Amino acid sequence: MSTSAFKPVPVGFSDFREIRRRGLEYVDKTALIQHLLDDRGIKAMVFPRPRRFGKTLNLSTLRYFFEKSDEDRAYLFEGTAIWEAGEPYRSHFQRYPTIYLTFKDLHPSNLDEWRSEIAFFFQQLLMQYRSLLQDNTLKPWEKKEFMAVLEKRADIATLQQVLKDLSAWLHRRHGEPVVILIDEYDTPIHDAELGGFGKEVFGFIDTLLGAALKDNPHFFKGVITGILRVVGDSFFSGLDDFTAYDILQKPYSTCFGFTEAEVDSLFRRAGLEDRIEEARTWYKGYNFGGNVIYNPWSIVNYVSDPDGRRRDYWLDTSSNGLVRDLLIRHALTVDADIRALIDGGEIHKRISGNVVLSKASEDPHAMWNLFLFTGYLNARRLPLDDLDIISRYALSIPNREVRLVYTRTFRRWMEIFFRHQSGGTEAFIRDLFNGDTWALEWKLEQFAASISSEYDRFKGDPALIPTGLVLGLFVVLHGTHRVVSNWELGRHRLNVSIIPREPGRPGVVMALMIDCPEQRPLEEVLTQAVKRLDEQDDEAALVQAGAEPIHVYAVGFADEEVRVVKA
Repeated sequence: MSTSAFKPVPVGFSDFREIRRRGLEYVDKTALIQHLLDDRGIKAMVFPRPRRFGKTLNLSTLRYFFEKSDEDRAYLFEGTAIWEAGEPYRSHFQRYPTIYLTFKDLHPSNLDEWRSEIAFFFQQLLMQYRSLLQDNTLKPWEKKEFMAVLEKRADIATLQQVLKDLSAWLHRRHGEPVVILIDEYDTPIHDAELGGFGKEVFGFIDTLLGAALKDNPHFFKGVITGILRVVGDSFFSGLDDFTAYDILQKPYSTCFGFTEAEVDSLFRRAGLEDRIEEARTWYKGYNFGGNVIYNPWSIVNYVSDPDGRRRDYWLDTSSNGLVRDLLIRHALTVDADIRALIDGGEIHKRISGNVVLSKASEDPHAMWNLFLFTGYLNARRLPLDDLDIISRYALSIPNREVRLVYTRTFRRWMEIFFRHQSGGTEAFIRDLFNGDTWALEWKLEQFAASISSEYDRFKGDPALIPTGLVLGLFVVLHGTHRVVSNWELGRHRLNVSIIPREPGRPGVVMALMIDCPEQRPLEEVLTQAVKRLDEQDDEAALVQAGAEPIHVYAVGFADEEVRVVKA
């Protein structure tokens, strides 16, 4: 197929006008405008979507369509879905005064910094509307408020009313209600939660958005985007008219991200039909409201890269620190779930559309909510039973690109815990497969000491140390071995089999013993454990897989002492 008509793809562009002016490829998402206008019963709505799923570009598109301007912008929309829809949709074109703001650059590290940043933020916003001071639009007391914000003298209570007051002033001047567009509203919320002052930021944004978007007669439509539908102690509790359309709901589900048909069309026009299947493997996997959705950032980068050598485009765009922190924090209590996910399986969880960030740090069940809505998991709805209040979903890792977050996290985790040892994780694996019990004893003692000092809570549950070791081995060896484990005798013995995926590779059987009885010598306990492994014929699966050689160990963890006995 000829590619002469194919235009350059817009990598790194999030401004609708710039994309159209430059003649770049544009996957038409203007149907969002039509849906908003058809949704006449709802004035204010939020669209939580993972990062890099077209939120900023879509808000930019809304701005150029609705915003009252002296510039004729019809040329930007020629040939698009909203333009072809005709009247009555075109009657809303360039009709409304529009307030557009983004919170993406608000990254406070403490409460004082937050107050300073938000004062500067609204100063810059009102700078755009200084002409309001030159006519009779504002009352004398309103001009005082305006100047207080411009001079950064306004208190928090005044700043919380800025959006509501500005919408009233613009409505008064233009005779039309205002369109309010807010991008990445939750960015400062994430930073505040990590910094320990989330309650204050929650309260500010609750009041700000509540004042602007609830019972405000001066706005026509309000659209807010973010990564999460964040809730706190009272966050959004008062916004009864505020509707969220998240990734689990069908309405607007094709407005963010690329559909199957859009990806096929893009690849065909680019002459890359032979690479569509590879793209599906790496970037497909999301289910938004029953529709198959691709990560648009990764697709655009993949199409623009003629060699197709890079794969983790989305993961490189920003820090995954919060996700990695929660994985490590909770991994040892949900290790079976994580192993099932990395192995390509599903886990079944109850999911709520609201995410409480503070609970995600404390409760692994809340963590799954956060992972889903930030794009690190995909969801398939399960049938409800009579006892279900919250919907249940089958969760899975969406694609190969996202799987890298999980595998890299635990590879790095193992490297950290073996960082003080010569050869690190690779040396430990080599000793494990070579049967070097003395080296294993020394390295496992260092591992246990390192992990205990890193996470104080390990001291309260010694079983978490061997669990963490097994999870690390599962990820590090995933390409060459299967790591299978199960608990015996409650939480006192963890049996582990490391089975090669190809014959001729070494295999390992281990019994990891926790809280070994003090009245019996540790070596005696471990010798009995090895004998029991032989009796249970735990080596059978390794023999069947063609493992060569096979090493059988019993490893005992008692306080800070580690002992290894080999059959």
